[in-house]
Amino acid sequence: MTPLPMAAWIMLIVWAVACLLGSITAAPLEQSSVQALTIGNLKIPAGVANVVNAASYENSIQILLKRIYGDHYWTFYQGPQGLSVRACGDDNFKGLTQIGPFKYPSDPNIIDHPPFPIEMTVGISIKDHREGCSYLSTGGDAGRFVCEDEDNGMWLAVDCAQDSHWGDTTEYCADGSLMHHGFYCEH
Repeated sequence: MTPLPMAAWIMLIVWAVACLLGSITAAPLEQSSVQALTIGNLKIPAGVANVVNAASYENSIQILLKRIYGDHYWTFYQGPQGLSVRACGDDNFKGLTQIGPFKYPSDPNIIDHPPFPIEMTVGISIKDHREGCSYLSTGGDAGRFVCEDEDNGMWLAVDCAQDSHWGDTTEYCADGSLMHHGFYCEH
């Protein structure tokens, strides 16, 4: 058996490298799933950037489901990004608003597994004084937090997500209410 000539070795190495690189070349990234959103009279254009790296934000809106005396309320808090509000009281978070009452007669235990918030638009004043901020929900997802930036006319739109404590147990508070983590939006 005769050894391969140097040119054959070089061709073999080039072929192996080409095969390896061909299998790991970059593919185009998926386009953003942000689409135009219309809720009531408010329309957010499709070109609005979706937030990919929410860690660059300092704050979050947290949305908890509250039940007291058979009525349910969506309760909104604002606090530091990366922390969860303690449902029965937390000095690190500011209570923003409470929407309700709502009845969920088909499932008396709905407090233990909060559904997506009903279709609603909730005006929210946040502590960094952004104007025109709202939480928007279609009733079929976790919702979206939007703020109009009056300096350059663009919109900030952040998709909300299920809270990491959604699967935890419901908290019983001293005032007789039940509270359960639902969703959050970082901004």
